[in-house]
Amino acid sequence: MVDITVFQEVFYTAGALSVIVASVYYTITLRGNQRNFKHTLETRQAQLLMGLFQAFWDKDNSRSLTNVFSQTWDTPDEFWERLRDDTNLYADYSHMLRYFDSIGYLVRSGFLDSRQVYDILDGGRPFILMWGKYGDLIRSRRVTEGASYAVNLEYIYGEMIRLRGLNGEPVVAHHSGEKIG
Repeated sequence: MVDITVFQEVFYTAGALSVIVASVYYTITLRGNQRNFKHTLETRQAQLLMGLFQAFWDKDNSRSLTNVFSQTWDTPDEFWERLRDDTNLYADYSHMLRYFDSIGYLVRSGFLDSRQVYDILDGGRPFILMWGKYGDLIRSRRVTEGASYAVNLEYIYGEMIRLRGLNGEPVVAHHSGEKIG
């Protein structure tokens, strides 16, 4: 006859083994889910990046950018007056400023990697050009618009300058004449 304690030991051992097997299965499943989640996150980040930059290189955006970069003025008041009078320039300037500021926000918030933005956008030149040309105007505008006006554009400009320095590339705001550092 079999002793009841032997049955109890067998059942306890079987219970312990089932808990161990379940925890191993759970760990393997969790690691697989983490890999899938990481892959999904990377894919979404790549989609976001490509969507932003496909829109950036669109013909209309290129025309807007050309219009914004081709502007000249002697005083800030002259530029702001021209901006009030020229609805096309206002639309182009506002669009490009908000677009660059939004990309700066995405980088600053960690949704986009500054290195990826740097690599895709020609070493960050559009940000350097925009801030090099309009940085002083934007800073002066913060008096009336508030301290957060285009702060993310300034942030991404700084990131692009930092990356250019790390890569040993010239740290100059191309075509704006501004020398940095």
